[in-house]
Amino acid sequence: MFEIITALFILGVVAYVAAPLLKQRQATQQHASEKNSRLHELLYRKMMLQNIVEDLEFDYRTGKLSDEDYASLMEEHQKSQKEMDAQIKSMGGASTGKNTTKLKGAGPVKSKSASEQTPVCPQCKTPVKATDKFCASCGVKLK
Repeated sequence: MFEIITALFILGVVAYVAAPLLKQRQATQQHASEKNSRLHELLYRKMMLQNIVEDLEFDYRTGKLSDEDYASLMEEHQKSQKEMDAQIKSMGGASTGKNTTKLKGAGPVKSKSASEQTPVCPQCKTPVKATDKFCASCGVKLK
């Protein structure tokens, strides 16, 4: 009987001493998990920002944005991109160079020559093929 009580007492002391060590390990793992989820959130937001920039470029090329609007919106998004890259870098994540270089251009995209431009519908400004006779979006006759 004495041996059982002694064994239980020793197990209790070991559990009491080991509990803070185990909690610290769990806290470290939880912190790493939170950091990963924050990094994933930033990467997702960066991807969404890149989609917005691609839409801006498309809208500018199709004539839906003026030069001034395009320049101001691009400047705003470039600033957001730089801030996001800094946050990602500070968290130990790698910034994807592919999309960062796309945002480095200052100012509007240079317009293509008349022979290189994609034709657009005169009414709704939707890109159309040169061989199309009608706009697929609004139905206006093109030729």
